[in-house]
Amino acid sequence: MALSKKTIREQVLGARKLIGTAEMKELSFAIQRRLTDSVNFRQAETIFVYMSMAEEIGTDRIIAAAERQNKTILVPVITAKGIMRPCKLSSDTEFEKNSFGTLEPVSRDFYTGRIDLCVTPALAVDKRGYRIGYGGGYYDRFFSENGDVFKAALCFEQFFFDEHEFDAKEHDIAVDGIFTEDRTILFEK
Repeated sequence: MALSKKTIREQVLGARKLIGTAEMKELSFAIQRRLTDSVNFRQAETIFVYMSMAEEIGTDRIIAAAERQNKTILVPVITAKGIMRPCKLSSDTEFEKNSFGTLEPVSRDFYTGRIDLCVTPALAVDKRGYRIGYGGGYYDRFFSENGDVFKAALCFEQFFFDEHEFDAKEHDIAVDGIFTEDRTILFEK
């Protein structure tokens, strides 16, 4: 039987608050390192990566590694309800908080070219690669418009449901890989 995404979202948000700051940093570092050590990251020329908030798996080391390797770095900008667009990031990019409290570039240098890797946040992921985010559908819409991008979910191991399936809907799009502090799971498409 499929698990309700709403129920899982509530449970995971509660459980995530119990992770201490030091443990959160340690796990986040391990997850980011697992991704940046992957062939998917090494081969990508253009990376679309979320700007992490305090309670999320960080992306600062991913962005720093991409900068060192001269990759094109893109971050999301919310342009309308349910819609986000990739915006180029540079060393002099200035940021402001959007209505969700996430940092976005002030300048709107939108990118329309090919994206090789999309690093997506995930509260939880099931054994088929379906993720639970915050419920806005932003990433599923983005994935539907960028079908050939490698979709990488960053997820704490304890929130990878490898024995269960979520109640995925027709519009939900599974990720291609999950990166946790303990392992990498790649799905064949």
